[in-house]
Amino acid sequence: MKLHEKIRNIRKTAKISLKELHRRIVFHYGDQALGYWTLSRIELGKHEHIRLSSLEQICTALNISLGELYEGVERDNVENMPLIKRNQRRGGYTFNEKAKFDIVTPSNLDFWILELTILPGGETTPKKSTAEGTSTEIAYVIHGKVLCYIEDTEYELKKGDTLTFDNRSSSYYKNISNAKSVLLIYQNPKKI
Repeated sequence: MKLHEKIRNIRKTAKISLKELHRRIVFHYGDQALGYWTLSRIELGKHEHIRLSSLEQICTALNISLGELYEGVERDNVENMPLIKRNQRRGGYTFNEKAKFDIVTPSNLDFWILELTILPGGETTPKKSTAEGTSTEIAYVIHGKVLCYIEDTEYELKKGDTLTFDNRSSSYYKNISNAKSVLLIYQNPKKI
């Protein structure tokens, strides 16, 4: 089954109209909500590269996880490409107007690498993995200077620094420089 077919099947099984699904997305995401026509194109399979943030909105409105959505879904060729150019990235997430990440690895892997960009004064929202067993996050600073808060401990990271921790702990990043900070984040297993 293809991803767009799975979305439509879940929606129809739940007896939710497309308009109602869109209304739920708008309720949760307000001005950042996926447009109705984009949602329609996704469900019809006419939207080639679906952003992770769009799938997250759909999953929230359907009250399912991304894992449940992807279960039993055919993987397309783009996800298995060994080379992913910047304009071919499959998605990302915007925390706020000053912090966002892009996924830079194919989605068929058990882990992902994220490019986290934080503008001066920006920060991500606190998060923690709900995975059972080992759960690792490694942050590498490409440029800039950030504070990483893990539970009650604060770590200052500068260009070239690496921090490894169990991402089942609550954590977030804050840019403390006067310029944009960029980090590569390795997460295994994946989490948002």
